[in-house]
Amino acid sequence: MAAASEGHELIELLSFNKEEDLTCSICLDLLTAPKTLPCGHTFCQDCLLEHAAVQVPSVCPLCRFAIKTPPGGIPNLPNGRLDPNVYDTIKNLEKHEDKWIECRTFGGTGSQRGQFRGPRGLAVSDRGEIFVADYRNKRVQVFDFQGTFLSSFYTVLPEEDIYPYGLTLDSGGNIWVTGRASGSTARSSKSSSFALLDYFGMTTNSSQYDREISSSSSSRDFAVLYTRQGRYLIHFDIQKTRWAARGVAMDTSENNVVVTKVNDGGDSVVQVFKPNGTLLKTIGDQQGMEYPHYVTVDKEGRVLVSDSAGPYVYVYDKEGEFLFKFGGWGEGEGQLNRPHGICTDTSGRIFVADSGNDRVDMFDSRGGFLSHAISDIKQPLSVVMTRRRNLVVSNSENVVTIFHN
Repeated sequence: MAAASEGHELIELLSFNKEEDLTCSICLDLLTAPKTLPCGHTFCQDCLLEHAAVQVPSVCPLCRFAIKTPPGGIPNLPNGRLDPNVYDTIKNLEKHEDKWIECRTFGGTGSQRGQFRGPRGLAVSDRGEIFVADYRNKRVQVFDFQGTFLSSFYTVLPEEDIYPYGLTLDSGGNIWVTGRASGSTARSSKSSSFALLDYFGMTTNSSQYDREISSSSSSRDFAVLYTRQGRYLIHFDIQKTRWAARGVAMDTSENNVVVTKVNDGGDSVVQVFKPNGTLLKTIGDQQGMEYPHYVTVDKEGRVLVSDSAGPYVYVYDKEGEFLFKFGGWGEGEGQLNRPHGICTDTSGRIFVADSGNDRVDMFDSRGGFLSHAISDIKQPLSVVMTRRRNLVVSNSENVVTIFHN
């Protein structure tokens, strides 16, 4: 009887279009608790609730028609057209544990809204917002999972602008940005125009550009906290180094800010601060890190750092004690070439933007190679994992791409 039921589900499935009837266009995953809007488009119930919280007034993410909900709200919308058991069957049949498929790309080179000039740090909120540190445009831009531009704000201090590099979210949804002050007077975050200093020429070599930024003797490095709407809250000095690239991560269990630092003439480190700027500890001064580029903190509180010059990933426990490293020069499995962005998933797997090899590699929690999760992506810079197991990647061609597993 069970076999007959499963066969019926598969026959029912074959009569539907997978893209339109099985996949939620918000999270890009198979539909979960599907709800159909009056316009006929179907989405996950949780995705619609998150979308409605961000998009006011609420409109369909696909056709932009106004969402008219019944009494009781979105949970009382009609269910999707397929029997819920069909979705469970497909989830069991279509598991791609080692490969991610490109779903959507947005951005492009420029200074208009939705365009980038050096997309560095990335973060994804629980509400389905994608935050992008738009380095050379000195701003943070916000998008939904459709790649639709939602908002932006300039990265300013009370007295000057900063070039944002690292970006992360705290447990309250506020945005920490690390970057270098431009040495120019701060613009209003409501301004609609801006200019770049003449000596900041266009280049696809991120390391060269970081050196250009660092040449200003009057500039300083900061960690700055903004609200999700871009309102400045606080900042603290993180001590300027010769490199402008300063990765940042949030240890949400301790509410600490974790920042990379390249030391001139010595081992480079990772510093852990309280939000008020008090330095709590320094990590990694004995392992020979050269250029710690990006950093993340996993669910166990481990600190993982990518060293693009090493090239290794260094892993430390929550007390800051060295555990192990993995990587090493090369193009083979488990080898790295200029690793940049790094993130982990809820299973503890580690994803590394292997920029010099034009791929994103996946490792287990002990650094064992699993697969090339994404191949043929031009110089990936930053990578983050969404709670629905999609990967969001920025690259040197000034685009951001969402990949579905």
